[in-house]
Amino acid sequence: MKNIFALLFILLLFCKCQPNAEQKNEKTTGKASALVIISAIQEKVYDQPSVKGLGIALTQPQETLQVLDTTHYFFYKVRLHHPASSKEGYILKAAFTDKPQAVPTEDLGVK
Repeated sequence: MKNIFALLFILLLFCKCQPNAEQKNEKTTGKASALVIISAIQEKVYDQPSVKGLGIALTQPQETLQVLDTTHYFFYKVRLHHPASSKEGYILKAAFTDKPQAVPTEDLGVK
């Protein structure tokens, strides 16, 4: 009886350690992805992670921002892509209701 429980435990442990199909596909495809967030309101992009910083751009509603860094407590470090240029800066996390989503980099239209 003890052998059956030990066998079931080992089988369960083995099944938990196996990656699922989605993880296998992500590893084998090798597609690069980037974190993005969509602006819901008009918000300033600052040159430093402080509201006392210089406002370098203004996001428009439904504009897609590439998130470069999420480690700061109050700000995301983002990159804005415009046809003529791209700018990097900081935007308040409080302006967003959603978390950043991972998307393939080719969907950003960036080379």
